[in-house]
Amino acid sequence: VVKIHGTGVRPSYLIPWQVKGQKEWTGTGFVLSERRILTNAHVVEDATVLQVTKQDNPKKFRASVACVAHDLDLAVVLVDDTDFWQGLPATVLSKELPELYSEVKAVGFPAGGSTVCVTKGVISRIDAMLYVHPSLNGIQEDSCNCPGSAIILQIDAAINPGNSGGPTFDNTGKVVGVASSGLPNRQNVGYIIPSTIASMFVEEYARTQKWSGISEMGLAARPLENDSMRSFLKMNDSTGVLVDAVAPLGALHGKVKPGDVITHIDGYDLTNEGTVPLTVVGQRVYVDADAVVTQKA
Repeated sequence: VVKIHGTGVRPSYLIPWQVKGQKEWTGTGFVLSERRILTNAHVVEDATVLQVTKQDNPKKFRASVACVAHDLDLAVVLVDDTDFWQGLPATVLSKELPELYSEVKAVGFPAGGSTVCVTKGVISRIDAMLYVHPSLNGIQEDSCNCPGSAIILQIDAAINPGNSGGPTFDNTGKVVGVASSGLPNRQNVGYIIPSTIASMFVEEYARTQKWSGISEMGLAARPLENDSMRSFLKMNDSTGVLVDAVAPLGALHGKVKPGDVITHIDGYDLTNEGTVPLTVVGQRVYVDADAVVTQKA
Protein backbone atom coordinates (compact mmCIF):
# COMPACT_ATOMS: atom_id res chain seq x y z
CA VAL A 1 0.00 0.00 0.00
CA VAL A 2 1.42 3.39 -1.02
CA LYS A 3 0.54 7.03 -0.43
CA ILE A 4 -0.14 9.25 -3.43
CA HIS A 5 0.57 13.00 -3.32
CA GLY A 6 -1.12 15.18 -5.91
CA THR A 7 -0.68 18.82 -6.87
CA GLY A 8 -2.79 20.45 -9.54
CA VAL A 9 -5.31 23.01 -10.67
CA ARG A 10 -8.91 22.53 -11.71
CA PRO A 11 -9.70 24.06 -15.11
CA SER A 12 -12.59 26.47 -15.53
CA TYR A 13 -14.78 25.24 -18.36
CA LEU A 14 -16.86 28.42 -18.39
CA ILE A 15 -13.76 30.64 -18.59
CA PRO A 16 -11.21 28.37 -20.31
CA TRP A 17 -8.40 30.96 -20.32
CA GLN A 18 -8.39 30.93 -16.54
CA VAL A 19 -7.65 28.23 -14.00
CA LYS A 20 -8.63 27.90 -10.38
CA GLY A 21 -6.25 28.01 -7.43
CA GLN A 22 -3.57 25.37 -7.00
CA LYS A 23 -4.38 22.62 -4.53
CA GLU A 24 -2.57 19.73 -2.89
CA TRP A 25 -4.14 16.46 -1.78
CA THR A 26 -3.29 12.89 -0.84
CA GLY A 27 -4.76 9.51 -1.62
CA THR A 28 -3.92 5.83 -1.43
CA GLY A 29 -2.97 3.19 -3.97
CA PHE A 30 -1.79 -0.40 -3.96
CA VAL A 31 0.67 -2.39 -6.02
CA LEU A 32 -0.37 -4.86 -8.70
CA SER A 33 1.82 -7.19 -10.73
CA GLU A 34 4.05 -5.82 -13.51
CA ARG A 35 4.88 -2.72 -11.45
CA ARG A 36 1.50 -1.05 -11.64
CA ILE A 37 -0.35 0.92 -8.97
CA LEU A 38 -4.16 0.96 -8.84
CA THR A 39 -5.99 3.91 -7.31
CA ASN A 40 -9.10 6.05 -7.81
CA ALA A 41 -9.60 8.32 -10.81
CA HIS A 42 -10.50 11.23 -8.53
CA VAL A 43 -7.14 10.85 -6.76
CA VAL A 44 -5.21 11.63 -9.96
CA GLU A 45 -7.74 13.93 -11.65
CA ASP A 46 -6.35 17.37 -12.60
CA ALA A 47 -2.93 16.51 -11.17
CA THR A 48 0.00 18.31 -12.78
CA VAL A 49 2.50 16.74 -10.36
CA LEU A 50 2.01 13.23 -8.98
CA GLN A 51 4.32 11.66 -6.39
CA VAL A 52 4.24 8.39 -4.46
CA THR A 53 5.75 7.43 -1.10
CA LYS A 54 6.11 4.10 0.68
CA GLN A 55 5.24 3.51 4.31
CA ASP A 56 8.85 2.81 5.31
CA ASN A 57 10.46 5.45 3.08
CA PRO A 58 9.53 9.17 3.16
CA LYS A 59 11.22 9.84 -0.20
CA LYS A 60 8.78 10.98 -2.87
CA PHE A 61 9.05 9.25 -6.23
CA ARG A 62 7.72 10.92 -9.38
CA ALA A 63 4.74 9.07 -10.87
CA SER A 64 2.61 9.32 -14.00
CA VAL A 65 -0.93 8.35 -14.92
CA ALA A 66 -1.06 5.53 -17.47
CA CYS A 67 -4.82 5.07 -17.80
CA VAL A 68 -7.97 6.54 -16.26
CA ALA A 69 -11.52 5.15 -16.16
CA HIS A 70 -13.71 8.02 -14.99
CA ASP A 71 -16.87 5.90 -15.31
CA LEU A 72 -15.44 3.39 -12.81
CA ASP A 73 -13.41 5.87 -10.73
CA LEU A 74 -10.23 3.85 -11.29
CA ALA A 75 -6.76 4.69 -12.58
CA VAL A 76 -3.41 2.99 -13.19
CA VAL A 77 -0.29 4.84 -12.04
CA LEU A 78 3.29 4.04 -13.05
CA VAL A 79 6.63 4.85 -11.37
CA ASP A 80 9.76 4.66 -13.54
CA ASP A 81 12.33 4.70 -10.72
CA THR A 82 13.37 1.09 -10.09
CA ASP A 83 14.41 1.89 -6.50
CA PHE A 84 10.76 2.50 -5.62
CA TRP A 85 9.76 -1.09 -6.39
CA GLN A 86 12.32 -2.75 -4.13
CA GLY A 87 10.60 -4.68 -1.34
CA LEU A 88 7.06 -3.92 -2.54
CA PRO A 89 4.91 -7.07 -2.76
CA ALA A 90 2.10 -7.20 -5.31
CA THR A 91 -1.49 -7.73 -4.20
CA VAL A 92 -3.95 -10.18 -5.75
CA LEU A 93 -7.45 -9.16 -6.87
CA SER A 94 -10.22 -11.56 -5.93
CA LYS A 95 -12.16 -12.98 -8.87
CA GLU A 96 -15.45 -13.23 -6.98
CA LEU A 97 -17.73 -10.93 -5.03
CA PRO A 98 -17.34 -11.32 -1.26
CA GLU A 99 -20.02 -12.88 0.87
CA LEU A 100 -22.49 -10.60 2.61
CA TYR A 101 -21.56 -9.89 6.25
CA SER A 102 -18.04 -11.26 5.72
CA GLU A 103 -15.24 -9.43 7.53
CA VAL A 104 -12.98 -7.07 5.57
CA LYS A 105 -10.14 -4.64 6.38
CA ALA A 106 -9.76 -1.26 4.65
CA VAL A 107 -6.16 -0.04 4.44
CA GLY A 108 -5.05 3.47 3.54
CA PHE A 109 -3.62 6.82 4.55
CA PRO A 110 -6.67 8.81 5.74
CA ALA A 111 -6.62 12.35 7.10
CA GLY A 112 -5.62 12.70 10.72
CA GLY A 113 -2.19 11.09 10.54
CA SER A 114 0.75 10.31 8.31
CA THR A 115 1.07 6.55 8.80
CA VAL A 116 -0.94 3.71 7.35
CA CYS A 117 -4.33 3.04 8.93
CA VAL A 118 -6.36 -0.18 9.05
CA THR A 119 -10.10 -0.24 9.80
CA LYS A 120 -12.15 -3.40 10.16
CA GLY A 121 -15.77 -3.96 9.17
CA VAL A 122 -18.14 -6.21 7.24
CA ILE A 123 -19.77 -6.21 3.82
CA SER A 124 -23.06 -4.54 4.70
CA ARG A 125 -24.71 -4.37 1.28
CA ILE A 126 -24.28 -5.35 -2.35
CA ASP A 127 -25.93 -2.82 -4.61
CA ALA A 128 -25.70 -1.18 -8.03
CA MET A 129 -25.61 2.55 -8.72
CA LEU A 130 -23.92 5.31 -10.68
CA TYR A 131 -20.59 5.89 -8.96
CA VAL A 132 -19.99 9.14 -7.09
CA HIS A 133 -17.06 10.31 -9.24
CA PRO A 134 -18.89 10.40 -12.60
CA SER A 135 -21.91 11.88 -10.81
CA LEU A 136 -19.79 14.76 -9.50
CA ASN A 137 -18.41 15.26 -13.01
CA GLY A 138 -21.86 16.01 -14.42
CA ILE A 139 -23.23 12.58 -15.30
CA GLN A 140 -26.85 12.29 -14.22
CA GLU A 141 -28.81 9.12 -13.66
CA ASP A 142 -31.43 8.33 -16.32
CA SER A 143 -29.75 10.72 -18.77
CA CYS A 144 -28.60 9.66 -22.23
CA ASN A 145 -24.94 10.09 -21.28
CA CYS A 146 -25.20 7.92 -18.18
CA PRO A 147 -23.16 4.70 -18.60
CA GLY A 148 -25.49 2.85 -16.25
CA SER A 149 -25.40 1.36 -12.79
CA ALA A 150 -22.41 -0.72 -11.73
CA ILE A 151 -22.03 -3.14 -8.83
CA ILE A 152 -20.78 -1.51 -5.63
CA LEU A 153 -20.18 -2.80 -2.10
CA GLN A 154 -21.08 -1.01 1.11
CA ILE A 155 -18.96 -1.61 4.20
CA ASP A 156 -19.24 -0.30 7.74
CA ALA A 157 -15.49 0.35 8.05
CA ALA A 158 -14.58 4.03 8.09
CA ILE A 159 -13.55 5.54 4.73
CA ASN A 160 -12.27 9.10 5.14
CA PRO A 161 -10.51 11.60 2.82
CA GLY A 162 -7.14 10.09 1.99
CA ASN A 163 -8.47 6.51 2.08
CA SER A 164 -9.58 6.78 -1.55
CA GLY A 165 -7.86 4.23 -3.78
CA GLY A 166 -6.79 1.98 -0.92
CA PRO A 167 -7.35 -1.78 -0.95
CA THR A 168 -9.93 -3.67 1.09
CA PHE A 169 -8.75 -7.16 2.05
CA ASP A 170 -10.70 -10.26 3.01
CA ASN A 171 -9.57 -12.87 5.53
CA THR A 172 -7.47 -14.67 2.89
CA GLY A 173 -5.41 -11.57 2.08
CA LYS A 174 -6.95 -10.98 -1.35
CA VAL A 175 -8.24 -7.58 -2.43
CA VAL A 176 -12.05 -7.63 -2.65
CA GLY A 177 -12.51 -3.92 -3.35
CA VAL A 178 -11.03 -0.46 -3.85
CA ALA A 179 -12.06 2.24 -1.37
CA SER A 180 -14.01 4.87 -3.28
CA SER A 181 -16.25 7.13 -1.21
CA GLY A 182 -18.14 7.65 2.00
CA LEU A 183 -21.56 9.11 2.71
CA PRO A 184 -21.40 12.65 4.15
CA ASN A 185 -23.13 13.19 7.50
CA ARG A 186 -23.55 9.43 7.94
CA GLN A 187 -21.60 7.13 10.21
CA ASN A 188 -20.00 3.85 9.18
CA VAL A 189 -21.17 4.01 5.56
CA GLY A 190 -18.39 3.50 3.04
CA TYR A 191 -18.40 2.30 -0.54
CA ILE A 192 -15.80 0.18 -2.29
CA ILE A 193 -15.51 -0.77 -5.96
CA PRO A 194 -15.59 -4.59 -6.24
CA SER A 195 -12.43 -6.36 -7.34
CA THR A 196 -14.41 -7.98 -10.17
CA ILE A 197 -15.00 -4.53 -11.67
CA ALA A 198 -11.41 -3.46 -11.01
CA SER A 199 -10.10 -6.65 -12.68
CA MET A 200 -12.12 -5.86 -15.80
CA PHE A 201 -10.42 -2.45 -16.03
CA VAL A 202 -6.92 -3.75 -15.26
CA GLU A 203 -7.15 -6.63 -17.74
CA GLU A 204 -8.34 -4.38 -20.58
CA TYR A 205 -5.51 -1.94 -19.86
CA ALA A 206 -3.00 -4.83 -19.91
CA ARG A 207 -4.31 -5.92 -23.34
CA THR A 208 -4.83 -2.59 -25.07
CA GLN A 209 -3.03 0.04 -22.92
CA LYS A 210 -6.31 2.00 -22.75
CA TRP A 211 -9.86 1.88 -21.41
CA SER A 212 -12.81 1.89 -23.81
CA GLY A 213 -15.52 2.36 -21.16
CA ILE A 214 -17.95 0.03 -19.46
CA SER A 215 -20.53 -1.87 -21.49
CA GLU A 216 -23.92 -0.17 -21.78
CA MET A 217 -27.38 -1.57 -22.45
CA GLY A 218 -28.08 1.08 -25.07
CA LEU A 219 -31.77 1.44 -24.34
CA ALA A 220 -34.20 3.29 -22.11
CA ALA A 221 -37.10 1.45 -20.49
CA ARG A 222 -39.90 2.21 -18.08
CA PRO A 223 -41.18 -0.03 -15.26
CA LEU A 224 -44.45 -1.90 -15.65
CA GLU A 225 -45.95 -1.72 -12.18
CA ASN A 226 -49.28 -0.36 -13.45
CA ASP A 227 -51.86 -3.15 -13.67
CA SER A 228 -53.78 -1.43 -16.47
CA MET A 229 -50.67 -1.11 -18.61
CA ARG A 230 -49.75 -4.72 -17.97
CA SER A 231 -53.27 -5.78 -18.94
CA PHE A 232 -53.08 -3.70 -22.14
CA LEU A 233 -49.79 -5.40 -23.06
CA LYS A 234 -51.32 -8.84 -22.30
CA MET A 235 -48.48 -9.78 -19.97
CA ASN A 236 -50.57 -12.06 -17.75
CA ASP A 237 -48.19 -13.40 -15.07
CA SER A 238 -45.02 -12.30 -16.87
CA THR A 239 -42.87 -9.49 -15.50
CA GLY A 240 -40.62 -7.04 -17.31
CA VAL A 241 -40.13 -3.48 -18.55
CA LEU A 242 -41.35 -1.52 -21.58
CA VAL A 243 -38.73 -0.21 -24.02
CA ASP A 244 -38.96 3.54 -24.63
CA ALA A 245 -35.96 4.15 -26.87
CA VAL A 246 -32.98 2.33 -28.37
CA ALA A 247 -29.58 3.91 -29.00
CA PRO A 248 -29.09 4.24 -32.79
CA LEU A 249 -25.43 3.18 -32.58
CA GLY A 250 -25.95 0.51 -29.93
CA ALA A 251 -25.73 -3.26 -30.36
CA LEU A 252 -29.49 -3.61 -29.83
CA HIS A 253 -30.44 -1.25 -32.67
CA GLY A 254 -32.63 -3.15 -35.13
CA LYS A 255 -33.06 -6.05 -32.70
CA VAL A 256 -35.10 -4.31 -29.99
CA LYS A 257 -37.68 -1.64 -30.83
CA PRO A 258 -39.61 0.93 -28.77
CA GLY A 259 -42.76 -0.72 -27.50
CA ASP A 260 -41.13 -4.11 -26.96
CA VAL A 261 -41.36 -5.73 -23.54
CA ILE A 262 -38.19 -7.24 -22.08
CA THR A 263 -38.87 -10.08 -19.65
CA HIS A 264 -35.38 -11.63 -19.25
CA ILE A 265 -31.78 -10.39 -19.38
CA ASP A 266 -28.90 -12.83 -19.63
CA GLY A 267 -31.09 -15.60 -18.23
CA TYR A 268 -32.29 -13.53 -15.26
CA ASP A 269 -35.99 -12.82 -14.70
CA LEU A 270 -36.62 -9.09 -15.01
CA THR A 271 -39.00 -7.65 -12.42
CA ASN A 272 -41.62 -5.00 -13.14
CA GLU A 273 -39.37 -2.49 -11.34
CA GLY A 274 -36.48 -3.16 -13.73
CA THR A 275 -34.32 -5.20 -11.35
CA VAL A 276 -32.81 -8.67 -11.59
CA PRO A 277 -31.94 -11.17 -8.84
CA LEU A 278 -28.23 -11.83 -8.49
CA THR A 279 -27.08 -14.73 -6.35
CA VAL A 280 -23.88 -13.89 -4.46
CA VAL A 281 -22.45 -16.78 -2.44
CA GLY A 282 -25.92 -18.15 -1.77
CA GLN A 283 -27.48 -14.74 -1.01
CA ARG A 284 -30.04 -13.29 -3.45
CA VAL A 285 -29.93 -9.53 -4.00
CA TYR A 286 -31.95 -7.43 -6.46
CA VAL A 287 -30.01 -4.83 -8.45
CA ASP A 288 -30.74 -2.63 -11.47
CA ALA A 289 -30.85 -4.65 -14.67
CA ASP A 290 -28.08 -2.71 -16.39
CA ALA A 291 -25.66 -3.90 -13.69
CA VAL A 292 -25.70 -7.29 -15.44
CA VAL A 293 -24.29 -5.61 -18.55
CA THR A 294 -21.88 -3.12 -16.95
CA GLN A 295 -20.03 -5.84 -15.05
CA LYS A 296 -18.99 -7.54 -18.31
CA ALA A 297 -16.00 -6.69 -20.48
